[in-house]
Parts: sequence; structure tokens; C-alpha cells
Amino acid sequence: MNVGFSIPIHADSKKYIDETLGSYEEVKSIQTISNPIIHMYAKRDTLDLNTGELYGYTDALFSEHHVYDTKLSKVYKSKGLHDAIYFGYGAEVSNVKVFKDGSTLVHLRNGEYEMSFGTAVHVYKK
Repeated sequence: MNVGFSIPIHADSKKYIDETLGSYEEVKSIQTISNPIIHMYAKRDTLDLNTGELYGYTDALFSEHHVYDTKLSKVYKSKGLHDAIYFGYGAEVSNVKVFKDGSTLVHLRNGEYEMSFGTAVHVYKK
């Protein structure tokens, strides 16, 4: 079985995606992130398709995460795949939606945040 979706979008939406995401400079690492937006791109099952071995949460998909610092116009693209985001004390989610490129977008309220990346991503208010 395959999951996901294929939704046609208008040319103006494609232009919006390209202009918005293209305005950020990619960086190799991050320390403190200002006013972060996280895009989660689903990539594969947490169960190995051949062996059935579980490598993450049973109810999750592994996702690639792109973290946008909206103050500095920087983006960090995680090196691994992640199956969850944990929000530590003080982290405030402003909204969650499906972005026009199909990613799940998580917008945190204004402020300074730190993140650690493992199987899950941990977000802490600084």
C-alpha cells in the first residue's frame, strides 16, 4: 500500500512555493533559531518493508525536517529522518497546517528556540 497524495496546484501557488522557500539560505548547522517554522516531509515507514523491524514509532512515518529561522532567513535541513517532534517547556506552537508543497508545517510563536535532532526532534524555548 502507498500513502500520500498528489494534488495539482495552480501556477501561482508553484511560484509562491519557489519564491518563499528560495528566499532562505541553507546552513549546515543551527544553534539558536528565531521564530522557527518546521516543514516535515514524509519519506518512509518506520517499519522496514522487507524485515518488518521497527525503527521508530509504530504509528508514525519517518520525515525529513527543514527548520526555517524567519528572523535570519536561514534554513537547516536535517541529515537524518525523524518520527516525532517533542516540545519542551515553554515551546509554543502557533499553528500547524499542510503547506502548498505537501509538507506539514509547524509554526512556533515568536522567540528564540534550541533544537536537538535524534530519532525525534526536541524543541526547547531558550
